[in-house]
Amino acid sequence: KTYEKELDVQCNELMERIYQRKKERLAEAAEQQEVEYEEVDAPLGPGGLDPTEVLNSLPKDMQDAFIDQDIPRLKEVLSKMSEEDAAYHMDRCVKAGLWVTNANDEDDNDNNDTGDKLE
Repeated sequence: KTYEKELDVQCNELMERIYQRKKERLAEAAEQQEVEYEEVDAPLGPGGLDPTEVLNSLPKDMQDAFIDQDIPRLKEVLSKMSEEDAAYHMDRCVKAGLWVTNANDEDDNDNNDTGDKLE
């Protein structure tokens, strides 16, 4: 009988250690997933803006044109905006790396030339 009691005690202690270690490993795995998620964040664009945030902040028509990489539609959307709004949005797109201005066109300050391209 004493052997059975001792065996029960040791089995219970072992099970407690197993459950405790299970909790620790689950916590470690959750922590590791958080670290991996943080590493997946998109790099900032050349102007220091997050491309995802900039794209999500654009008007819906402009977002669709960027996603479809449809330059004529993007030009159409920009032409319907006020000059100030269009310049604001395009400046943010350039700083986020969504839009690359051809070096030859930078002197013109006109982002609607055919030398520009979507990234």
